[in-house]
Amino acid sequence: MKKYTQQLLDDLEQKILNRWKEQPPHYFESGILDSYVQPPEGWNKAEYEYLKVDTLAPSFEAIIGEMENSRVAMADFERSMFARFGLQSLQFPPVEHFTEEELAALVLKLMRLWAVYNFTAVFPDALSNEWRYKTLLKRMLKSANFINYGHIGIEFCYYNPKDCPFPLKYCGCRDF
Repeated sequence: MKKYTQQLLDDLEQKILNRWKEQPPHYFESGILDSYVQPPEGWNKAEYEYLKVDTLAPSFEAIIGEMENSRVAMADFERSMFARFGLQSLQFPPVEHFTEEELAALVLKLMRLWAVYNFTAVFPDALSNEWRYKTLLKRMLKSANFINYGHIGIEFCYYNPKDCPFPLKYCGCRDF
């Protein structure tokens, strides 16, 4: 499994690099972990600037324009996150096939992929990588509104103990 895991990690890193070349993340100050928005291997900022695409800090007009045109983008909304990322769910084996180290690397890579597409998954701090991996993949089966500017946070715990999707030992919502 180690060889397949490395290939999957490499494929994810390539997708992250491709997206960085198209539209680098620009919301570094939003509380996103630095490890999620580190430039991927092969990133060349000078090449990006040479292409004269949007700046790392988009203008207010660009952000508002995208929001105003979001109805047009809704046609793409029907596609799953997997499809939008250029992935298939079959590429991701069940958690039982990974070591804890491999699972931690996959979760980090998936979080980086989400970040480069302006998504942040919000999990309880104590949540295991096993649960993070399963939850990310389950959410990627669904559609999402992709944006180039701004940031979309997706929370998986709604702080209602009766409806908590995670085991008691991982979620702090029962402490409220």
